[in-house]
Amino acid sequence: MADKCIICLEELKNNIGVISPCGHCFHRECFHALKKNRCDNDLSGDDSSSSKLPRCPVCKHKSKKFIDIYLTFEDPDESKDLNNSDSGSSGGQCGECSSSSYADATQALASLTSENMRLRKTLQEFKSVSKGQGELLLDVLPRFDDLQSKLAKVTQDKDKIEKELREVEEENSELLSGWNDMDMKMHMVKIEKDELEEKLLEMKRKNIDLDTKWNELDQKLVRAKKKRKLMESKQADELKNVKFEITKSQIENQELCAMLKKSQTKATNLKRLIKKLKRKERKQVDHSWAKFSGMKKKDKNCLFKV
Repeated sequence: MADKCIICLEELKNNIGVISPCGHCFHRECFHALKKNRCDNDLSGDDSSSSKLPRCPVCKHKSKKFIDIYLTFEDPDESKDLNNSDSGSSGGQCGECSSSSYADATQALASLTSENMRLRKTLQEFKSVSKGQGELLLDVLPRFDDLQSKLAKVTQDKDKIEKELREVEEENSELLSGWNDMDMKMHMVKIEKDELEEKLLEMKRKNIDLDTKWNELDQKLVRAKKKRKLMESKQADELKNVKFEITKSQIENQELCAMLKKSQTKATNLKRLIKKLKRKERKQVDHSWAKFSGMKKKDKNCLFKV
């Protein structure tokens, strides 16, 4: 009895694939249908989610890669009857999925196995042959040994090629994981780039607003400078007028000072005259008083009567 596919519960005879790295086998159609259902049920809508593979239905591990296996497994009775055809088809199918050296090795192995089976049949026939035909058997036996040695070498080469293929598959799986990581990073970089572009647009808009404000302020500055020039010209005119009035007032002050000096000289002269007059009056009064004091009493009474 062959193993069963856990998805459809049918035997694994052909159209088989294996999940890397866990190694569980399923039908190709069943796995692709499971992947399609997962993509349809995903509500995120991202393109990156459709490229991811679903988890393994048996062990629930993350599946990095689904590898197709080009082999057919049938009942032992049918395999005996169709051994030659199965070996040829399996060799051809393996040649499609592997490298050229692996294809040559598998073809050589298939031809040697078919020849080995044929020789075994002839051996069984020779066992029933009489002793007189033993010489012919002795000629066949060394050929059989040579074929077995060749078969062992071919199997060794096949094992080496299979190991190399496994290593290449592991490297491919690592590269695929690295590619997925790079894809995610690229997606994040694109998101950051879009955010930066939006910020750049906002900065450009702010710069345009600042330019308009700057132009308005520049125009205001020009107007203020014009007003300042007008004010300065007005102030200069007013200063000229004030200076002219100051010079006028200084000239008037000088004239007034000259008039004051003249009036002061006149006043001093008048004071001198007044002093002289006062002195004369005093002298006259003193003289008249002296005369009066020298008169007799009779003369004084006469004067008073008069």
